[in-house]
Amino acid sequence: MTRIRMMLIVGMMLIVGLWLKFFLPSDPYPTSTGYILLIGIQDYPNMPNKEWHLSGSRNDIALMRKTLREIFQDLNLTIILDENATHTKIEEAFTALSQRKIQPQDFVYIHYSGHGSWYDNENKDLEPAGYDQTWVPYGARTEKMKGLNDFDIIDDEIDLWLQPILAKTKNIIIVSDSCHSGTATRDGDVVRVISKDNRKNHPFVLNQGSSPSPQNTGGIRIGATKDNQSAWESRFEGKKHGVFTWHWAKTLKTQKNWIDAFYEAARLTQEYNGQNPNLEYHSN
Repeated sequence: MTRIRMMLIVGMMLIVGLWLKFFLPSDPYPTSTGYILLIGIQDYPNMPNKEWHLSGSRNDIALMRKTLREIFQDLNLTIILDENATHTKIEEAFTALSQRKIQPQDFVYIHYSGHGSWYDNENKDLEPAGYDQTWVPYGARTEKMKGLNDFDIIDDEIDLWLQPILAKTKNIIIVSDSCHSGTATRDGDVVRVISKDNRKNHPFVLNQGSSPSPQNTGGIRIGATKDNQSAWESRFEGKKHGVFTWHWAKTLKTQKNWIDAFYEAARLTQEYNGQNPNLEYHSN
């Protein structure tokens, strides 16, 4: 890479960073009601690779529960873990959240800690990475679950599940401490990824037909890594945690708003192990 090209890339990164800093909503943490959905999966039974078992997802959820209780004065909390976090049960949790009496000024916070993966873009909608990113729910890919429960949750589904929530409030933050590419273990640390699911005819896509689900769904979306990186879990204060979740939770306590917290958590995460957390904002 030439020096000029590197300078152009760095310049663009600075411009994007400044745009995000000044144009994303950066109000102080809300005093309104927070509707919280925390999803943690570390038990992946009957998977062919024992290294796919995680150790930090439950700790992540406990840490986020404690942290968010310190931010929101009024908290409506739902937690689903392991066997209660199958594909259909996660969908039911989104549906239940959408049916709550959420007001426009309220906040919805969703946090997922578990494996991520990717799936062929079968419905040919717009995907910047060229494939569907996925959450890997409990029991998926084991051939012991029926229908959707044997498949990953693709990003198109999450977009669709968010629509009735967005109809009530645009104040949505969704954090995913998982990754979508690469696989390895090192020094006792574990990467939160499962290899690509090469099966065809995902039930959601078959049911939806050729119509793509919405992509610009609004709110703030935070990923533990860029799409081409791995999200790791490591040991902090004697317990395993997702590297990003650990720094995110700690930073939420020291910053004044979500955006400042993200930039500080991203900096600390990058310094710790080279992960580059990702933030996306959709205004509508």
